[in-house]
Amino acid sequence: MCPRRRYDKEGRLRVVTEVETLEALACPSLVAVARYALADADVISRILALIETVGRIAPAGAAAQLAALGEAIRPDSAQLLDLSYDRDRLTSAASSPNAGMGRR
Repeated sequence: MCPRRRYDKEGRLRVVTEVETLEALACPSLVAVARYALADADVISRILALIETVGRIAPAGAAAQLAALGEAIRPDSAQLLDLSYDRDRLTSAASSPNAGMGRR
């Protein structure tokens, strides 16, 4: 977790941020993109790959929230995808760890 305030070497305040956790920054941003791209297999695959990658290096709390977000996006997207190929990629990525849809 980043401190809300950051100071330079002379002690002057340089940065004040409202975001205090990774999940507070990442989840709303990813949801905003996913909301408009649920029927786009390529965008959803990249979101899910990003969630998987960041989740591996994120603190436990953030990783859990990111994983939950991925699991919420996956079925909603699968319902909207027209091609069975895309639906199969989406569901097979869910059933095999480290097999994100973004990898080809």
